[in-house]
Amino acid sequence: MVVKDVVDQLPRHPSKQYRTRALGDIARVVIHHSATNGGTPESLARYHVNKRGWPGIGYHYVIASDGTVYKTNYATTVSWHAGSSANWDSIGACMIGDFTKHEVPQVQLASTLELVQELMRAYSIPVSGVVGHSEVPEAATLCPGDAVDMRAIRLTLREGS
Repeated sequence: MVVKDVVDQLPRHPSKQYRTRALGDIARVVIHHSATNGGTPESLARYHVNKRGWPGIGYHYVIASDGTVYKTNYATTVSWHAGSSANWDSIGACMIGDFTKHEVPQVQLASTLELVQELMRAYSIPVSGVVGHSEVPEAATLCPGDAVDMRAIRLTLREGS
């Protein structure tokens, strides 16, 4: 899997900054969908910065429908993607698409699974630490959508480890 690092190319807020953490604080991966019919890391970052007033894009990784994986934040960044109860210890991975309406393209799901497996190895994250945004306590969201079966994802990750 090739990961395109676009961290320093994305829009950032002129004065706000995300906090940082030690890599040892990472204990979870939170999977998201963009709830859009398309988009790019740049368009998601513009929305987060210009419309939501965030310091930068909320996700650490963005996975395009063609399977391309983009690194959009450093792992040490405590970005805003899953609520205060999860941001401090998690990495956010967002698949572009609206998976309340559409199925996840196989190539996109395969790249997401490969990315999550690498993150699990790198940060000693157990399979139980891989969750959908809607599984985060206090999350009032449908994210990552009905078409993303988190139980099946965890089963696949368990079999692959």
